[in-house]
Amino acid sequence: MRRIVFIVLIVLVVAVTGFFCWREFTVPDITYVADYPDDGLADNHFALKRLYAAVVDEEAFASEVEGLLTMTEFTEDEMMAAALASGTPEFYPVFYYSVYNVGDETRLNGYIKIELAKNQSETRFMLGSVNLEAVAQGFTIDKVEVTPPEKTNKAGKSIISDDKTQMAIVDFNKSGGFEITLGGNSGTMTLRYVYSVAVDTFLNKTVLEDQLLIVHANIGVDDGGNVTVEFTNEPYSSLIDLEGTA
Repeated sequence: MRRIVFIVLIVLVVAVTGFFCWREFTVPDITYVADYPDDGLADNHFALKRLYAAVVDEEAFASEVEGLLTMTEFTEDEMMAAALASGTPEFYPVFYYSVYNVGDETRLNGYIKIELAKNQSETRFMLGSVNLEAVAQGFTIDKVEVTPPEKTNKAGKSIISDDKTQMAIVDFNKSGGFEITLGGNSGTMTLRYVYSVAVDTFLNKTVLEDQLLIVHANIGVDDGGNVTVEFTNEPYSSLIDLEGTA
């Protein structure tokens, strides 16, 4: 009897170990699906939600979107439902921004957070390498503070051009966020991310490269002297998309 119990335990251990090994080595192929701008946050706050999914049926997604475009108005939830109807959500990075005044200074704050999309129970992917560049028009970039993520003191390094119109954060994936102090009252900040996506396991395998996000922040001042901002994003998800328009 004892021998039988021992054999059963061995079989269970092997089965559990095999299951977790299978999960580590079996990674679904993922594809960019769509961006979901969310400006329904507090004043001067914005989020750009980017969905990647597995087993994407592009024809089904195109059909669902075409149906929505015939409507005068459609919500973010309806767009998300169209995406979910065409694939399984796997990776959902969200890019957050805010613009505010501190005394006479205008500051632009941003960070990235990996979240769960609707009907997604877990995430098996993470950001790999991330580099961020910014170009100012009408402003000068006076200062850049890079915040390390929680539980670590490592952060990407920032570089400001001599004329203070451009800046870059190298290895931004090591950072919790950034804060840019701007000189001037109105203008445009263009933020350009180039990043990769990797498997969030001990394999640390890169599955997507040269992913691209471009966001514009058009910043001004209202009659009451309060800062205002309008965020827009470019319709590109990778450097290949951008090169295809050249």
